Amino acid sequence: MKSETSELLVLEMKLKEEIDVIRAQKLELMAEADELRAQKANFEAEWESIDEKREELRNEAERIAEERLAISKFLKDERDSLKLEKDAMRDQYKQEVESLSREREDFMSKMVHERSEWFSKIQQERADFLLDIEMQKKELENCIDNRREELESYFKEREKTFEQEK
Repeated sequence: MKSETSELLVLEMKLKEEIDVIRAQKLELMAEADELRAQKANFEAEWESIDEKREELRNEAERIAEERLAISKFLKDERDSLKLEKDAMRDQYKQEVESLSREREDFMSKMVHERSEWFSKIQQERADFLLDIEMQKKELENCIDNRREELESYFKEREKTFEQEK
């Protein structure tokens, strides 16, 4: 009986150790989830910073457009004195404005498209990651439950044999 009691104590210590290991793993998973939340917050902050920079670029483009209008007025004033140069400069100016306008429109549409693609990719990766974490959590919980049931069954059997022998 003493040896069985000591065996039971040893088994009980092993069970406690396994429970402690599983708790430590759970804490590690929780720490990892917290770290991922922090990374997500950093990413969102960076994304907002990118949006602010885009807004600054848009404002700069508007300022450039206003300056372009001022240059246009200056060229118009100079037209009376420089009739031939005015015609050439105006044609060149119109071509450049149209080209820049097209390039700006192309650039802006490209940026909107790329931003939406990145956003959808990021959302999909986040959803996949959260689903993966949830699945791992469920698997770990199932493993813990199975191990607990095995140990309970084992201890009940040991207790039953102990009672029978007693």
